[in-house]
Amino acid sequence: MVAYQAARALIYMGEFDVEDVYLFDKSILEISDFVKYASMEDGTPFVRGGTLEALVEVLTNLPRSLWGGIQLMSPGPKGNCNLTLNRLRYKAVKVEPTEEKIFEFFLTICRSFCEPIILFRLLIHRFRDRFSYSIFDWNLVDLPASRLVYNTLPPTATVPKTQRLVLRVVQSWLRNFPEDFKKFDYMTEEVKHLLLYPLKKVKGPYYDYGQTIKNLLSQIHIKQRFKEPDPIVLKKPHHHNVYYICNKYIVEGMLPVKLEDAISLSGLQLYIETVAEKKLRKTFSQDSTKLKNMIPTEYQKVKNIGKRVKDKQAEFTRQQLNERDSKHLYIKHCHELPGFGCQFFAIKEIVLKRKYSPVLPRLLGISFTKIVVLDIHTKDNLIEFPYSTLKSWFPNTEDNTVVLTFKKRRYLFLVQDTR
Repeated sequence: MVAYQAARALIYMGEFDVEDVYLFDKSILEISDFVKYASMEDGTPFVRGGTLEALVEVLTNLPRSLWGGIQLMSPGPKGNCNLTLNRLRYKAVKVEPTEEKIFEFFLTICRSFCEPIILFRLLIHRFRDRFSYSIFDWNLVDLPASRLVYNTLPPTATVPKTQRLVLRVVQSWLRNFPEDFKKFDYMTEEVKHLLLYPLKKVKGPYYDYGQTIKNLLSQIHIKQRFKEPDPIVLKKPHHHNVYYICNKYIVEGMLPVKLEDAISLSGLQLYIETVAEKKLRKTFSQDSTKLKNMIPTEYQKVKNIGKRVKDKQAEFTRQQLNERDSKHLYIKHCHELPGFGCQFFAIKEIVLKRKYSPVLPRLLGISFTKIVVLDIHTKDNLIEFPYSTLKSWFPNTEDNTVVLTFKKRRYLFLVQDTR
């Protein structure tokens, strides 16, 4: 057990040469002892929880056992929102999810309790099954790189189940969560050296998997190449970087705020920049262009907005806060906003009534901890539920609707931004 735990720590740190220790070897550790099972209504067992290594073993062996207790709605007839409304009157029917949907579900859940790089390295270690990975062994004895002798497979050979599932999980990861490989450059490097390089040399049935992963990686880096770099100076204190990010989200409209909150935050930002300029012994000019860049775009044409922002700045000036405390106050105000940490989508809520169903414009915010719905005009918080209370969701691409079912209520939304 000591050798097992030592190998586990080394793999987490990216050291894969752990002699003969294989974390998923049942002779060393019985994975089933570290998995918690539950049963669905029909008695079918599914995995409710477990250690990270046990969940990875299940994912790459019997992925369907990870899905249970969530009801999907069966596809209805083609049509508009009225047909979706009619379908809501019928009981949801159990639909078998595809492997791709299970992979996406697993990767989404794991992000809440595990760092992406740890999960990725466990998948790489899982790929190196002591029986299946022997084909990747090559002769390195006293030979230059140009003369290495590799084992190659014919195209008609088959990929072992465990390795096939690992490769499909990596493909799903690149397809659904490319931001992980943008944020952590070393994940991209480990994909290239630990997966693409051996797959390319062995060829055979592995070649197509390698080409798919290579194409997905290239798409990520093409998009990243043309993206403007974030001007955050990493040498600055941590609170400065957090303040910069919060300010960017407020000004660019990615974090919706009410008018009064926007005025308060803009006045505080104006005060912070005035204090910063005084530190540098410079004269801060409150010209209209600079002031305009501190106010969210949707409020820039509000009557007397500039005067109201300067009045707020005067209030903060009387408090005589220093720059650090002012930035902490700005960050605290942003954290208290109902939409903080959410990704927002422009939608329309279809209110289910007997005689007619009005369609109201809304903003749907989704995070790992909650789901909120804001009024698109006033930014009032209309609906807020913990993410854990979401029982099921059903998107319908035919009429661009999505149904969210919580423990006490069901909502129907018409999606405007289909991206």
